[in-house]
Amino acid sequence: MDTLEELKYYCDEPQPVGALMLTGEWGCGKTYLLNNSLSNALKDKCVCLRVSLFGMASIEEVKKEVKQCWLRTVAELNTPASGWAEKAQKYTGVFKTVVDKGAEHLPEPWKSIVSGALSFNVIDFVKVEPKMGDKKVILIFDDLERTDIPTSDLLGCINDYCENLHINTIVVANEEKIQSSEKDKIKYSEIKEKIIQRTIHYVPDYSS
Repeated sequence: MDTLEELKYYCDEPQPVGALMLTGEWGCGKTYLLNNSLSNALKDKCVCLRVSLFGMASIEEVKKEVKQCWLRTVAELNTPASGWAEKAQKYTGVFKTVVDKGAEHLPEPWKSIVSGALSFNVIDFVKVEPKMGDKKVILIFDDLERTDIPTSDLLGCINDYCENLHINTIVVANEEKIQSSEKDKIKYSEIKEKIIQRTIHYVPDYSS
């Protein structure tokens, strides 16, 4: 079974017990394989959401980027997702009506509440789920080794999407770089064993 078929097989699993890691040297074509070959192979039944972890410094930043990626894809597909848009419109609309009618007449505590409500970001209402419309969601975390977040913390965050939200999750990395930079290699291997279901070492076939 070649790399693309292994990836497709994992993406077809109804409830994976862990994430899949695609590892290989920098520049070997891992991202291209996912963005093109895999996305095209799954386009009729899956939506691939790719999140680059390059330069990220906090788990909160990762979660926000996942939601933003989800939101952009929903907009592109014009697919309603869990009613988040309706909720956002409802709540911000109610408070805007109050303000338009004269928030200056409200008691001080209520003014603070209204002001806070109007500062809500639509991202706050986004709920990431295993399906987007009638298509299955495949979540791809790229550049694992190019982040400032401790690998153990980052893998724990990624595991939440796979184990708790039941989203098929692919982690892309140059694992040699992670192992050479980790001070506690045993800790990395232990947490990887708990979170990564399978590791695929990608070596491109330049002869084809």
